Amino acid sequence: MAPALHTRNGGYVRTGARMERVLRLIVEYHTWFTAIFLIGGGLMFIGWVIAAWDWRRKRGTLLEDWAYVHMWRYAVAVGFFLLLVLIVQITVRVAPDGHLVWKRLWHPEARVAPVPTPTPTPIPVPNLIPTPTPTMTPTATPTPSPTPTLTPTATPVPVLRTGGRARVDALTLNVRAGPGVGYDKVGALLQNAIVSIVDGPHEADGYRWWKVRGENGIEGWVAEGTKSTQWLVPLP
Repeated sequence: MAPALHTRNGGYVRTGARMERVLRLIVEYHTWFTAIFLIGGGLMFIGWVIAAWDWRRKRGTLLEDWAYVHMWRYAVAVGFFLLLVLIVQITVRVAPDGHLVWKRLWHPEARVAPVPTPTPTPIPVPNLIPTPTPTMTPTATPTPSPTPTLTPTATPVPVLRTGGRARVDALTLNVRAGPGVGYDKVGALLQNAIVSIVDGPHEADGYRWWKVRGENGIEGWVAEGTKSTQWLVPLP
């Protein structure tokens, strides 16, 4: 499958494989990148303070212009590091279905609808065995008996619950170590996989999370879905 970025309108913006690797690296280590860039910006700010003090001390001398340029070099470096921090914070994140999404453009309602599976139409087979002609035999007309009234029984609607089962209705559904997008990914479930629900629900990051156990032995927390699309469908 070609790499893609999720957009606000529910579609995908195609990217190259190299760009996707870079974006996933930023997502995986965004905390370290943010810390490194903040430390670099702090060191450049200290350098700017020292250079500004040196420029004021050398005003009126032959070294004034050199000290002024030196001060502004540190100021530009501070702005560059802050820009890097901003880029890391607004770049991308990983949605529960495994796709890369832009932080500033994505909301939980955006998702590509799954392609419906066509239902085969049964072909009628003609009955080639001749049907015998029934012989009309006069019978006595029975006395009609009162027809009992049948009370319809309501069919229970399956819901997600602890101890129940569910089916995955997404191309891929990430399994995490805890109920939230900030927890580590421990695996993924494919479409139509059957899972057992062992714990939940838990509300976090705009999702309802359930702890499930798959038939392949994988166990962890998955998101139920959004208001318009359900990634975890309950089974009776």
